[in-house]
Amino acid sequence: AVRSVALAGGALLLVAFAGHAFARAGLWGTPALLQADSARNYPDGVNAHLLKARQAATEQRADGVAAELRVALERGYDRFEQLLSDPVYAPYRHHPEFEAVIRDMAARWIARISAVAEPTQAELYSLGLAHRVRGEKEAARAALERGIAMDGPYRELLRGELERL
Repeated sequence: AVRSVALAGGALLLVAFAGHAFARAGLWGTPALLQADSARNYPDGVNAHLLKARQAATEQRADGVAAELRVALERGYDRFEQLLSDPVYAPYRHHPEFEAVIRDMAARWIARISAVAEPTQAELYSLGLAHRVRGEKEAARAALERGIAMDGPYRELLRGELERL
């Protein structure tokens, strides 16, 4: 009798976990849903602050954009190139606080990639972008030229960035 009850309880628990996993699986297929879920469950986490920065941008609150991105940076976010390519942030690209956050994110990339003994072309591309964002043209040039000298699929991208420099 005890064994039957334990088996039935285990089966119910398994069905409950399977239902929960199935319900949550949809999140993993849609980045926006995953980010919103993360923000809901971790209101002081990176994704929550990124969503708050985006909301501030759509509300045309430059101070809120920079402040929320600064908190996201403090929590570990440093994808400056994504912010620079996102049209929602275009009006803020020359705002001093926004520029400062971007430069600080780029500095984190520089520190990370500079510690890699043999960076890939993609890493050298990111390193070049990070130096360019910080106004460090010679360091950017060196990283891009190093990437161009390597065999790989990023040569043209690196050359294009070097020309823009």
